Amino acid sequence: MLLAENLTGYYNLVRLVSLANLESRRTFETFSVSVKPEISIETRNKPIPCIDLGMLSPWAEDGIARSVWTTGLIALSSWRNGHIFDSMVHQGDVASDRIARKFSTLFDEGNFYVEIQNHNLPDDPELIDRMIRLAERLNLPVVATNGVRHLKQAHIDAYRQFANLEVNYQTDRPNQSDAGTDQLYLKSPTEMGTLFDESILSNSVAIANRCEITLRAPSFEYLLPVGSSFTFHISCRLISGLGQKYRHLSLESDESAIHDLWFIEACEISQDHLLEYFMAASNFVRFARTNNIMIEAGGSSPNDYLNGSIVSYMMDITQIDPIPLVLFFKEFLHDPENPFLFTFTIDSEFSDVVVNYFKQQMGSHRVAVVPQFKFMKSPHDYYRYLGGGLSATTRSICSTMLEAPVDTIVPHAGDPPPLMEPLSQEFARFVAHSKILAGIFVGESDSNTSSLVILSDGSIDDWIPLSKTESGAVQTQFDAKGLRKMGFAVFNLVFSKALTRFRKRIKLAEEIYGLSIEPASFPLDDADTFDLIRRGDTEDVDHLMCDRIRDFARISAVSNIEELIIILALFHPDMSLMDKYLERKTCNKTFQYTHPSLEPILRQTSGLILYVEQVIQILLAVTDLSSIEAVTLTRNLRRNKGEAEKETQDLYINACARKGLLAETSALTLFTELTSALPHCRIKAIFINFAIRAYRSAYLKTHFPKAFVLSAQDAQED
Repeated sequence: MLLAENLTGYYNLVRLVSLANLESRRTFETFSVSVKPEISIETRNKPIPCIDLGMLSPWAEDGIARSVWTTGLIALSSWRNGHIFDSMVHQGDVASDRIARKFSTLFDEGNFYVEIQNHNLPDDPELIDRMIRLAERLNLPVVATNGVRHLKQAHIDAYRQFANLEVNYQTDRPNQSDAGTDQLYLKSPTEMGTLFDESILSNSVAIANRCEITLRAPSFEYLLPVGSSFTFHISCRLISGLGQKYRHLSLESDESAIHDLWFIEACEISQDHLLEYFMAASNFVRFARTNNIMIEAGGSSPNDYLNGSIVSYMMDITQIDPIPLVLFFKEFLHDPENPFLFTFTIDSEFSDVVVNYFKQQMGSHRVAVVPQFKFMKSPHDYYRYLGGGLSATTRSICSTMLEAPVDTIVPHAGDPPPLMEPLSQEFARFVAHSKILAGIFVGESDSNTSSLVILSDGSIDDWIPLSKTESGAVQTQFDAKGLRKMGFAVFNLVFSKALTRFRKRIKLAEEIYGLSIEPASFPLDDADTFDLIRRGDTEDVDHLMCDRIRDFARISAVSNIEELIIILALFHPDMSLMDKYLERKTCNKTFQYTHPSLEPILRQTSGLILYVEQVIQILLAVTDLSSIEAVTLTRNLRRNKGEAEKETQDLYINACARKGLLAETSALTLFTELTSALPHCRIKAIFINFAIRAYRSAYLKTHFPKAFVLSAQDAQED
C-alpha cells in the first residue's frame, strides 16, 4: 500500500498508478504471489494493472539508493497478498528479508512499514510473530491494519452473496475466493486494541497525522491573451454582456440591481476558483456556434442548474435570462448531488469534432474522458444485478413485489416492516441485503450518448490517476463527483439525435425557402405557433408528439411559453397532476393558498408546486433562512426520512417562528404540502430547455411547413 505524505507524494502516487494502468499490465496467471487478486472469471484473461519494482528505478544521492518516484510516499508492506509475506511463507526468512530490505531502500528513512493483520485465522499468531521479528532484524517500524471488505461484521452474508455472484458463482455455491473469516470489516479502535499492542497501533495514528495534502486550484492562464489577467479579462466580458443583454433597461435602479446580482454570483464562482472554467465554457460555445454546431446549455439531468446562472447568460454560455424566470444557480454551486457544473446538449453528428476541439484548444495532455460509474441504489438495482442467483420462487416474488414503491419494500429505519413476515425467508434476506449493499460500486456505465471531459493545467496525470477503457481510450479513475470535490469542473457533453434532426430540418428549410434561418431569433410569442399547439397539430414536433400531451396542450389552451413549460413539467414526473391543473385553469375550480405570500410564487402554476425553485422561493418567503440554507433544507426534505425528517421539520418550524409570518398550524400544513410535492418537483431550467426546443420545432412547422413535412418523412424512412 502506498500513501501520499505530502503534495510531492501525491503527484508521484498519481504517476505510478497511471503508469501501472497505461503501460504496466499483466494477466492474472503471471502474478508471482500465491494469493492472487480476487477478480471475476470473465476478467482473468485481461491485463491487470501492477507496479513492478522495475518502475521504481533508483538514483544515487549521498551514496543512498532511492527513487524519484517514491519521494513523499509512505509504503506499507501489505499482508497476505504482499511480496514479503509470500516470500516468507514459501521461501523462508532469508528471502523475505532480502525483499524487505530492497523495498526499504526505495523509500525515505522511516517511510516503509511492515504491515500486520489479525483476522482470527488459525495461522495468524505465528505469521504475525514472524513479521514482527523480520521488522526487528531490519530495524523497520511495524503498523497494524485490518482488511476491510464490508462496513460491519453483520454484513458478511450480504457481502458473500455479492462476491459469489460478482465472480460468476451461484449464491448457493461456496465462494472460492472467500477469505474464510468474518473479520474483514471496519473495526473500532477498541476492537483493534484487543488484538495489538498500543506501540504498534500508535503508528497508525502517526501515519494518519503525517499525511496532509492541500491541492491547489488548477489554472487556465494559457487560454488568456499575453499580458492579461483573469480578473481583468472576465470583468471585461461581464461588463460587455451587461450592456448587450440589458440595454433595454430604462431605470438606473434596475441596472444597479442586475449589476449586484451578477457581481455577487461572480464572487461566489471566483471563490471556488471556477471563473476560469466559465471562460473555457464561453470559448467552447462560441466555437460551436461559429461552426454551425447546434448546442444547448443544459440537458435533462435532475440537477442541471447552468441555465440559472446570470454570469453564464452574460458570457453567452446560455441564451436564457434567469431573472424573469426566477432561476437559481449560486445557491446550488456546492450541491454534492450536482457534479456536472457544465452540461451541454450537442448535435450528435459532431461528437468527434467537439472532443477534438478540447484536445486542440487545451492540449491533449490536459483532456481526458471521465467514467460514469454505476452504483446499486435500490432493491430494483439489487434484483437487476444479483437476482440471477436467487431461486426461481424468490425471483418470481421479487419481480412482483418490486412493482410496488421502493419505500414499501425497504422500510426506513424505525418503521415497522409490513411485508417482511408474510414473505419467504429468502425474500426477507434479499430485502435486508439490498439495504446493506445500497451504494456499492457495480461497474461503469456503457452509455455512449455523452462524453465527459475534464480540463487542467500542466499534464492531467499530474493531478488525476488515469486508466484505459477496453477500447483503449484514456480516462480518469475518479468519477465526476470525486473530481468536483477536488475543485475540478466536469464538462458533460450529451450528444442528441433530436438536435441532429432539428439541424437537418433547418438546413432543408433554408434550401427550399432560400432564407438564412437562425432558431435563436424565433420570437417566443408568435400567435400562429401557439394556434398550432392549441389545435394539437404537433405530430413530429419535439416533446409534443404523443397523443396524451397533444391533448393536454389543446385542452389547457396554451398561449405563452410559460404555460408550455408548465405542461411539459406536469407531463414528465406525475401525470396525475395534469387533471388538477386543468380543473383549476380551464374549469375555474377554486383553491386557497396557505398564506397570501405564496400567491405570487404559485399563481402561474394554478397553485401547484411543480419546480424545486418554487419550494426554495416558498421557504425564503415564510422563514428567515438564507437562500443557501433554503436549498439545503429543500434537499433534506426530499431525502430525509424517519428521525432525520423530524429534525428537518423542527428546523423548518423554528425558522418559520423566527420569521413570524405563519402560525404553527399553518406552518405544519405547508410542511406537509412541501414534502408531498417534492417527489415530483424538478428543476425548472430542464423544462425551459424542453419548452424552447418544442416551441422552435412548432414554429418551424408553422412557418416552413413544406420543409418540416419533408424532413419528417426522411426521418421515418431512416
